[in-house]
Amino acid sequence: MVGFVLVNRNRLASFEDFLKQFGVILLLNLGIGVIFDSVDLSAHVGGLIIGLIGGYICAKSRNFKYIYLVISIVTTIFLYNYLVGVFSSKILLLN
Repeated sequence: MVGFVLVNRNRLASFEDFLKQFGVILLLNLGIGVIFDSVDLSAHVGGLIIGLIGGYICAKSRNFKYIYLVISIVTTIFLYNYLVGVFSSKILLLN
């Protein structure tokens, strides 16, 4: 959403208000990630970066939207298979 808003900031009347509200949400999420050990801070930061890139790409051109979608799906499948392999081998070692 932020990437989309950044591309269209000249068309928005309340761009500064949006940035203030987003900043509060960002600080809350990062604060929660720092305070609680069970919350993965790297997932929040990774989601922020990928969300910025994706929103920006989708707002710039509709043609890039499909390329971004395909890259996201392929990356998700690759990471899922990789992480399942990593964690399943660790579980087998613990038994």
